[in-house]
Amino acid sequence: MVREKIILGVLVDFDSSFTLLLNWALKRGWETFVPFFHAAESGGFSLRMLAAQVETCIVTKITHLVPFLCVAPRAYHKLNRLQWRWGKIFLGIRDHVEVRQTLVRTHCGWQLSLGAKVASEVLVICYSFPYPCFAVISPVASDA
Repeated sequence: MVREKIILGVLVDFDSSFTLLLNWALKRGWETFVPFFHAAESGGFSLRMLAAQVETCIVTKITHLVPFLCVAPRAYHKLNRLQWRWGKIFLGIRDHVEVRQTLVRTHCGWQLSLGAKVASEVLVICYSFPYPCFAVISPVASDA
């Protein structure tokens, strides 16, 4: 039995939870961030410049999958955790040190969490269609 399939370039799993797609997006986000950070660090760029570039270069590679990621279970939490890991690396905080996500986001200059960006893009998509699609938002909203 086929457990996963790529349909029109989107990884779809058997139960249509899009968990595999979310995991792929998180992996892609991390794999894109690491070389970006090493190149930027060796260039001597400031924290504000790095954080702004993450918003434009890396976040867009994840958020283009918004219509599918919004139905994946715990998508908010996983996306926020990815952004938190990026921020901890920017700030030089070791892995074993626990720091609140909002504090890391504030020091990096990010106004919204990655999960909030996904939610806002879902709302924009929902309101741009002529029919109501609030059923799409409910799995994400229950994850908060």
